[in-house]
Amino acid sequence: KRDEMAELAIDAFENDKPCSLTALFKAKKIPFGTGISLAENRMVGLLQHPELSSPAVAWIFDNVHFGSGLKIRWDSSHKTMWVVGRSSEHLFGEQVCNSNGQHAPMFVTEGETDCITLMAMGLPAVAVTGARVIPDHRILHYAFSHCNVGVVYDRDKAGIEATAQIEEAILQHATAATLLRETFAKIPHGMDIN
Repeated sequence: KRDEMAELAIDAFENDKPCSLTALFKAKKIPFGTGISLAENRMVGLLQHPELSSPAVAWIFDNVHFGSGLKIRWDSSHKTMWVVGRSSEHLFGEQVCNSNGQHAPMFVTEGETDCITLMAMGLPAVAVTGARVIPDHRILHYAFSHCNVGVVYDRDKAGIEATAQIEEAILQHATAATLLRETFAKIPHGMDIN
């Protein structure tokens, strides 16, 4: 099913088909080439089901500790729902975060589209799947050990509070992690990286 979801996404991007996924990328001004790359890496897809009026965006997760996860984003409400897995078990983009064998600087965002924005800029990034989510300690250790980590959460009250919480959790569970504090301090209050 993962391959089918990815192929649907690639087709939508390549042919600029109107759907929730292409609309999301257009709204966030993220290049379709980034979307194709994410679909090829089985990180994003389209879930087509007879009970859905239109295909839903599929956020695809995979890690060494909890296996696969799937979260869908409804077209009409933009709400998300976990179909497989839980938010504490996954970081979006974890399947490529250390794929080069090096522990380069890593940025962590509070959502998938913010993460994709950084990826489109050529920056290594992963996303916690919600501002109040603290991932399992094994996920934090695997993703951020021996890394310089910049937290790029929304610059609103909730995001600033959540930044402190995730930074504390990273320092507690990731071996030899160094925080790049105030990484994106120039983002205006109330805004996000997009």
